[in-house]
Amino acid sequence: MLWYQKELPDADEWKLVDFNVAWDSAIVDVTFKGIRYHLLLSRHKKVSACAENDVLLAPEASQATLDEQKVQISSVCEKMLQLYGRHLSLWLLPGSDSSSASTSELDVARLAGYYNGFPCRRQLRTVRGELLSVNPAKHYMRMHGHPVPNQFPGLPVFTKDRLVVKCRPELDDGISLVEAARDANVGGTAAGDLLVMKTVYRCWLEDIQDFIREADVLGKIPSHPNIVGFHGLVVDGDGLVDGILVSYLDGTLLPDITQATLAERERWKLQINAALSHVHNQVDADGHRSPVAWGDAKTGNVIITAAGDAVILDFGGGWTYDGVEKKDENTVATDEKGREMIMNLLDNLPPPGEGAVIGGT
Repeated sequence: MLWYQKELPDADEWKLVDFNVAWDSAIVDVTFKGIRYHLLLSRHKKVSACAENDVLLAPEASQATLDEQKVQISSVCEKMLQLYGRHLSLWLLPGSDSSSASTSELDVARLAGYYNGFPCRRQLRTVRGELLSVNPAKHYMRMHGHPVPNQFPGLPVFTKDRLVVKCRPELDDGISLVEAARDANVGGTAAGDLLVMKTVYRCWLEDIQDFIREADVLGKIPSHPNIVGFHGLVVDGDGLVDGILVSYLDGTLLPDITQATLAERERWKLQINAALSHVHNQVDADGHRSPVAWGDAKTGNVIITAAGDAVILDFGGGWTYDGVEKKDENTVATDEKGREMIMNLLDNLPPPGEGAVIGGT
């Protein structure tokens, strides 16, 4: 039995993925009977003596040594799982083949993608002296991004029951690898296609506009071989947009490339310039030039694929350079500053034999 499975029902069914413990809250990422949960406890500031406060770190924990803090954090994780384990009936989802659950319960869980690897958020909280399962959205929405209305007409839409989360670590916070389910042939995306899902939950509250911008820009740009492919929007059970789907690219980010032949450097320059020309020379419905800005033009948003091609990524915008005022963000002029930095990096890459190659990721 693993340390965190102590005193848990069906102990072997609990698989700890990650946990994050602070003084005022704790989140445990765990799978139980094949379903992934993000379990939350938040300090109750109105009721000092309650189950959640008994689990969370005591105020004096900040004075502990580093080794003591590690022990305390592990203890919070263990006690938190035990608390959730004692109250399974409050928060546990029915299994996909449950005979006791109602059809509506199963449909809601299926649409939310809970049977396909999407995490189910749960929070236990004391309400009028009784421990209950409450909607954790209020906790997350204080600081983090939340789903937005679909303001992108005509774009392909995926519900989560038509996507399968791959069982591997996230590519980054709020970015997961998924594949289209068997019946999810939408907008040219075929079943089994490997995709990257970027969610709004990875944004801070003030950065939701970056998420909206990326969905809008990628959705309006016609496809191009040197721009990351866009496949569609991901919506929650209420039809609100909480994710975008782009192509998964196997390769190496440009800053991690430490050598290249002259032919490779020239090839990548041509491809990056072609991608920028494509976005900067868009036209509107009346045929008038209507340039779109990359907005996040920097070396870290260029990937060299396993096939040896340069592809630009990340259209969320917001990247600034020294001397660039906020009003000039997300403009073609600022893109040109990024282009200059990218070309300078390429010009200074040493030829093979003078640098160590970093393999593809």
